[in-house]
Amino acid sequence: MKDHTFDPRLDTNLLLDLYDDDREYALVAFSDFLKLTPVLMGELEKELSTGTVESFRQKVHKLKPTFSYVGLPGMTRQAEGIEKKCREAAGTDELRRLYEDLKTDFEKNYELIQGEAAKLSTM
Repeated sequence: MKDHTFDPRLDTNLLLDLYDDDREYALVAFSDFLKLTPVLMGELEKELSTGTVESFRQKVHKLKPTFSYVGLPGMTRQAEGIEKKCREAAGTDELRRLYEDLKTDFEKNYELIQGEAAKLSTM
């Protein structure tokens, strides 16, 4: 994907390592992210309100790698931190602030990923 320049807010080195020159594969990953992560975030929100710490942790674990696939390893680390905090938390209320931070960052970056997917689809 030497002919495509990713937004500097994304980890370009990671994306080039993952996708090399395979624009179609990158587009699939970005499209899947756009389709699946809002659902996963909704599941997290529900688990936070009605679930157990363990079920919340499992959802975070499932969500965690999706961020790296689109060049957001900082969000992967953020999800990893939540997952670790789950091991110490007595209840989901203790996790709310960490989740809210993740949600804010997700909402901020979702639009960025939409733009990158649009650019990839027109190449």
